[in-house]
Amino acid sequence: MPTVKRVSIGAASLCVLSLLSATGCAAANMRVGEYKCSQLTEYFYGKPPSDRIARFVAADLEKQYAIYICGNQYLEPPATYLAEPFARKGGGTVEFLKDKLSRASDDGTVRDVVLVFKEMSRQRTSNVAGDSELMKVIDDRVAAMKDADWKRLVEQQVKEIRAAGSAG
Repeated sequence: MPTVKRVSIGAASLCVLSLLSATGCAAANMRVGEYKCSQLTEYFYGKPPSDRIARFVAADLEKQYAIYICGNQYLEPPATYLAEPFARKGGGTVEFLKDKLSRASDDGTVRDVVLVFKEMSRQRTSNVAGDSELMKVIDDRVAAMKDADWKRLVEQQVKEIRAAGSAG
């Protein structure tokens, strides 16, 4: 087990180093809104998880979104754990993410935003299933997904959203 941990830490360190150089991971030049993913590495490495999550929660909504998308699409391992604190607020976050989702043209963004909505349903911070306009946006974006495997995964998450809505 210690060997696996060392390999994981080594791989994470390698990605961070390559992110910081202009020739490394593709994430070095990837942008989400006004943020380059390479500018956000401090949210993923170098501090205990509780400190990273606290910094994430303290960021404004646009920066949280950038951190979340960069963490899930451009870094390894993906930062799916950020869906939980992102979903806590519910409320204004729903409209913000609905807007991002309605404009999403790639499978990764659809997948990642739906994960936050699923987490909102689980936490009961928003009645996602009860918002017919939101569910239409979700259904439309999922229907447009191109990768069959990701689409199946997200369709399952949508089922879980609907189940959480009918259970409450």
